[in-house]
Amino acid sequence: MEISVILKGLACLAAGVAIGCFHFGGLWLTVNRVIDGKSRPMLFFASFVGRSLVTLAAIYFATGGQWVRVLFCVAGMLLSRRFFVAKIGRQREKSKEETAYELHGH
Repeated sequence: MEISVILKGLACLAAGVAIGCFHFGGLWLTVNRVIDGKSRPMLFFASFVGRSLVTLAAIYFATGGQWVRVLFCVAGMLLSRRFFVAKIGRQREKSKEETAYELHGH
């Protein structure tokens, strides 16, 4: 394997992390806005379409349509998804602890 192939793969992995942060960060923002706001179906639909179009276009441009690079890019997106799931899990644990603390009158 050539060094340039490895470097291009790593670049696609990094691009995938960035694309994943955009995609899953946008989803997180959408869910938080829907909880607080009105016109929920339209917001969900517009967010889904917008995020999907940008994500697919970014993957295509980052990888040049080559399937090996697409795999690296998707792996990067999965890494960012793992980060967001862990972040949200920590936030939920904190809010559960705070709620329990408030319920017990401390």
